[in-house]
Amino acid sequence: MNYIEILDWDSGFFGYKVARARTGLSTADIPLLLQELDTAKVKLAYYFSDDQIIFPDNNSFEVKLVDKKLTYLKQVQSFETCEFISTYHSEDIPEELLNLSLESGHCSRFNVDENIGRQKFEELYRQWIRASLTGQLNYKVLVYKREGNIAGFVTIGNKGDFADIGLIAVDERYRGQGIGKYLVQAAENYCNDSLVKIQVVTQAANKAACRLYEKCGFEIGSTEFVYHLWKK
Repeated sequence: MNYIEILDWDSGFFGYKVARARTGLSTADIPLLLQELDTAKVKLAYYFSDDQIIFPDNNSFEVKLVDKKLTYLKQVQSFETCEFISTYHSEDIPEELLNLSLESGHCSRFNVDENIGRQKFEELYRQWIRASLTGQLNYKVLVYKREGNIAGFVTIGNKGDFADIGLIAVDERYRGQGIGKYLVQAAENYCNDSLVKIQVVTQAANKAACRLYEKCGFEIGSTEFVYHLWKK
């Protein structure tokens, strides 16, 4: 039985072998998983679990709980159009938009895990926003402009039958003005004609994001614990 899947894109990006462990493993499967990771010379493995689990002590891998991931869901609604929000079309990415993309991931497992390193985290999120703008990802970028500045942004696309909010952030200079709520509503408006449900995934540690989604009518649909297993 194979317990892992080698992730080619992640391996190429990080420069070492990265794998994803099969979900739903039993306690008895964990030593076999670790053995397969060791044999395959995997340096980093992701393990996603519906429950928080305790890994046995071992000499091969360091295990880190790096995220308690929450998926929020709601029915799509229609809202009054906000005059300050528009679709960003240019493939030229201003520094303020790049910085906001980094802010959107400040609680991400790729930022909180110090083994990843700040440089790789920043590179990953810069690639994410570029891919959204250039059409490599099936997402659109909506920006909220105030006084000629990009005060906030959101990316909206779809995953299967759900509209999906990818990245969202508001510049700290403009927080407390309801901009986050307007961006979420604009995302709902954008997909209202084709999809009836919308989702967004965030970290339980990102209290501000959780409050925003709950104020916008989202409810938690699922919780997932994410572990990073690092070769010692």
